[in-house]
Amino acid sequence: MAKFNFKLQNLLNIKEKLENQKKNELAQVMERLNKYKKQKENVETVQKEIYNDMKEELGRKISADMIKKSNDYIAYLKKVLVQVQKNINIYEKEVDKKREELMKVLTERKMYEKLREKELEKFVKSENQKEQKALDEVAGYKHMKNKEQSTNNK
Repeated sequence: MAKFNFKLQNLLNIKEKLENQKKNELAQVMERLNKYKKQKENVETVQKEIYNDMKEELGRKISADMIKKSNDYIAYLKKVLVQVQKNINIYEKEVDKKREELMKVLTERKMYEKLREKELEKFVKSENQKEQKALDEVAGYKHMKNKEQSTNNK
């Protein structure tokens, strides 16, 4: 049996490499997104702790300086949260973009794989037909030879 050679194999290989590259890019962007989400959770936790500490301190004597420092820190944390949320929004859009790119490459690769499968099926069918033809010729030759021998033996 002859060896199957898919004419577009190099293109299929490129699509597979591109797919892996897009998967890696998506993973990196998702990792950054998760980092910012975790950062947001941490800042919100710190904010809640400061609010809780201030509530506890209200029953006790608390200096105006301490209240100002706490309020300044809370204002700073709010600014940090705004910036972190902007980063989250940016990376969510980037994740969507990378997913679309991956889906496009995935679709193209699958198209080439289906084309390869169809060509392989045609190749196998053709090879089977050639083999059957060769077997038929051998069988016909043997039949003719047996017929000649039986005619000669009479």
